[in-house]
Amino acid sequence: MKDSRLYLFHIRDCLTRIRDYTQGGKTEFRQNGMVQDAVLRNLEIMGESVKKLPEVWKQSQPQVEWVKVGDFRNVLAHDYLEVDRK
Repeated sequence: MKDSRLYLFHIRDCLTRIRDYTQGGKTEFRQNGMVQDAVLRNLEIMGESVKKLPEVWKQSQPQVEWVKVGDFRNVLAHDYLEVDRK
């Protein structure tokens, strides 16, 4: 079993990557499929990591909408044709 802190590191790393990939703003994001793919993949990884965090940790941060993050991961993984990249 993985140390639960690893999931926090995954979340942090994904957020950092998404920030870095989107430095060019909305216009670049909308025009660059590679940036879109990178951002969506990191959102998916982040959502999976959130699902694996201990419930007690999530309960200590009730302002974060943990369920929505996990649900969005499911959309990205299973209903990806429904994702509007524009």
